[in-house]
Amino acid sequence: MEAGLVLLRLGRGRPAQQVAAMFAAGARGVLFYRDPRDTAGPGGGPALGGGTTPTLHVQDGAGDPFSRGFPSFSGHAPPGPAPGVAPIPAHPLSAATAMRLMRSLGPPLAPPRWGVPGGSLRFRPRPGGRRLQLRVGAGTRPGTLTSVFGALRGRLEPDCYIIVGAQRDSLGPGAAASGVGTALLLELARFFAAIGREGFQLRRTLLFVSWDGAEFGHLGATEWLEGYPGLLHTKVAAYVSLDRPVLGADRFVVRTSPTLGPLIESALEQVESPNEGGKSLLEQLRRPGRGWESDVIRPLAPESGAFPFTAAAGVPALELGFDEAPGGGGSTRAALGTPEDTLSRLGARLRGRLPAVSRAVAAVAAQLLLRLGHDPRLPLEPAAIGDALVRQLAPLQARGLSLQCLSSARGGVVRAAAALRRDMSGSDGANERLNRGFNARLMAAEASLLSPFVSPLVSPFRHVLLGRGGHTLAALVAELGTQRGTPGDNEGTPGDNLGTPGDNLRLALLAWTLRGTAGALAGDSGDIGDIGGGLGDSGDCGDMGAILERQPCWIGGHVGMAAMLSW
Repeated sequence: MEAGLVLLRLGRGRPAQQVAAMFAAGARGVLFYRDPRDTAGPGGGPALGGGTTPTLHVQDGAGDPFSRGFPSFSGHAPPGPAPGVAPIPAHPLSAATAMRLMRSLGPPLAPPRWGVPGGSLRFRPRPGGRRLQLRVGAGTRPGTLTSVFGALRGRLEPDCYIIVGAQRDSLGPGAAASGVGTALLLELARFFAAIGREGFQLRRTLLFVSWDGAEFGHLGATEWLEGYPGLLHTKVAAYVSLDRPVLGADRFVVRTSPTLGPLIESALEQVESPNEGGKSLLEQLRRPGRGWESDVIRPLAPESGAFPFTAAAGVPALELGFDEAPGGGGSTRAALGTPEDTLSRLGARLRGRLPAVSRAVAAVAAQLLLRLGHDPRLPLEPAAIGDALVRQLAPLQARGLSLQCLSSARGGVVRAAAALRRDMSGSDGANERLNRGFNARLMAAEASLLSPFVSPLVSPFRHVLLGRGGHTLAALVAELGTQRGTPGDNEGTPGDNLGTPGDNLRLALLAWTLRGTAGALAGDSGDIGDIGGGLGDSGDCGDMGAILERQPCWIGGHVGMAAMLSW
């Protein structure tokens, strides 16, 4: 690819990933535009105007890139490039400006489906034509974020927190981006304060947070999380995000970490559907021959405000709301961060259903908060972790790869979760000491999925199921799925040993992390000093001690282990 500027039409994929891909292909800069035809509603509903310029966040990751892994308090950026910052200039354009640029391009012709109204689209500048130069004025300067916290103190467990939050800032009017979520946050605060005045008091402390800096990579929430890296998972039982809760009225979507799934089902069963009177949301979502989860439940997305809570802090989290139907043009989402994100436009898109849909979202959130804040035992499902492991390992099993160390670790998690459920079902539900012990194990399970073998300064999203980076199970499955298993040295099982120390190291460290999850569910963290022999002695992943002696690795938080590793 010749070095130069690339014009990209916004669509699927995150802009940060697209900028990185263009840089790898040799581009010197990227221009983005959104085609108005992609934002038209069903039946010719209103689309974005051709003169509307979208706003984009091209940083790869959340939080302050100049203080990754720790809170940004000093106001001074360290030397060197910040991880996640776009490596080349990137800038959005209006569709009208993009069309002018396209019409100035020369041969060859692009496919007709890429065409522009009233003319053909070509690929390259005309020989001898005008040259385009991109200059982006960017810099760094200290700034102040103001996130607002309000608390309703719990009666029996005031040191355990349930957090509900919404972004407050927006680029443009921000009706869908922040207005609806902030309104729901305030109404929930009023509701719980009112029932408190009437004598009803939650067991746990309910924390309401209005986050600042959300439009720039969820700065407020991420920097707050980074300020308490070793504390949150022992104090915060769950986080509920109200960011962008109403983008449509057609389908209900919940992006969540696995352990909150059954609680979501219970909440949906208690709330009336705004679209089908007389039916609960759960009844509306059920379809013959398929589970409701396939249409509703999604994994936490990296751009979600709830993502850092689970992926970086190990706290169960979810984000919920109504979205537009597939194929509906995505007009509301496309308007985010533009002058067209207005209350009147949002109301027109929802055809007068905005109040009813907003009330339904608030009701679901209230049900979740009531259960999380008042149930003697936290309504978290430990078996969901094992189910998520099975789903992520399924592609390897389909290819005939048998990775004994991961299968063994997964089995340990499944058995420990089943044992915890048996312990809870067979014990006295009114015993406060037992309840606190069970709750501590449930909260520790999610946090145990944060890999201790990667630096939070380099890979802050350390969660092995939902995080990002080569340490995650998804990354390992994707890489091993392209390889063919080779006869292993341990049991002769194809795929047990992939032939390189680096592959074996990643398998062993991931299996060890999952072994820690089984220990957390069982209420026993295990002896971390036994890492050199524990897995190796079982024959699961080869000689763990020998692998660690040969491989460089960063270990965070376990000083006793560092002496075992060579750099």
